[in-house]
Amino acid sequence: AMMTRRDAMLALAALALVLGGAIDLAAAADRDQLVQQAKQVLDENWNGRNTVPSHALYPFQWSWDSAFIAIGYSNYDRQRGFTELRSLFAAQWENGLVPHIVFNKNVSDKVYFPGANWWRSMDSPFAPRSVNTSGIINPPVHAVAVRRLVQASMRANGGSQDEAVAFLHSNVRGQTMYERVRMWHTFLKRERQYTAERNLLYARHPWETGRDNDLSWDRILKRIDIRPGELPPFNRTDNKDPKVNPADRPSQWFYDRAVYLLLQARNNSYNETAVRAVCPFLVEDVLFNAIWVHANRDMAAIAEMLGETDDQKMFLQWADETEQAMDAVMWDAQRGAFFGIDLTDNKRRFD
Repeated sequence: AMMTRRDAMLALAALALVLGGAIDLAAAADRDQLVQQAKQVLDENWNGRNTVPSHALYPFQWSWDSAFIAIGYSNYDRQRGFTELRSLFAAQWENGLVPHIVFNKNVSDKVYFPGANWWRSMDSPFAPRSVNTSGIINPPVHAVAVRRLVQASMRANGGSQDEAVAFLHSNVRGQTMYERVRMWHTFLKRERQYTAERNLLYARHPWETGRDNDLSWDRILKRIDIRPGELPPFNRTDNKDPKVNPADRPSQWFYDRAVYLLLQARNNSYNETAVRAVCPFLVEDVLFNAIWVHANRDMAAIAEMLGETDDQKMFLQWADETEQAMDAVMWDAQRGAFFGIDLTDNKRRFD
């Protein structure tokens, strides 16, 4: 998808504003009122371990939602931000994958589609046994959130690193928080490059990009020919909420293909090599890779603070390699924009 350099910055800024949730911008006369409304939304959606995006539409924990929410908490409640990220990484897979949904066993599986019974994450030998998750990912903004919390902690404590280091060294299911985020980055570098020399990450489902039903994906999804009866019947919940106009939700055509890709990954037990060999949706996305560059630079800064000099060099190298690859492969100087790469169509750029 086309994205100018300015568009990329605006997109990141817009994502940060999502923290406010259902805020009536027109009614917010000043910044203080806006901030109070944002805090109220976060407080109402806090369940003691994490913040759900919406009790009605999205009643579980979403991966990159939690990262942006943690950035919000860094401004006024660091401990809640620490807990938000630790709860997410407690559901990390053994291969390093951070799932885009962490389900809550106390919330009915029927309130959201596709629920845990559709993802069947435990079909993968790497998935945790104590909690159900999805089998796809979100853009890797988590290191950005971790660093924002670290910086906020140091500002609040007169430059002292003690609280920040305690968070980075805190135990998350047998490993430190720092080790968990490092595992996540290592997973992406190992499993989500089409070839090692490309130095670009790919998404294997539209929902992984953060731009779920972007029209840019239609030209790729049109290549998925679904035969009558090929998909099991399913009942969507996203278009049933009386507060949400069904016309504002994705089409059934899109959902059929989203479910097709879900089932294809599930039927391959979420083995990344096996899925990559058959998946008709493999996209090196501009925003995804731009976030990856930013996240690696933040991880390098965190590694430096902890004295992990080898890690620092590694993360800086990964950031530089991807930045150079984006300029070499995605940038169209004539049109003045970056374009995503469709790996299933001879690695062509696409709008």
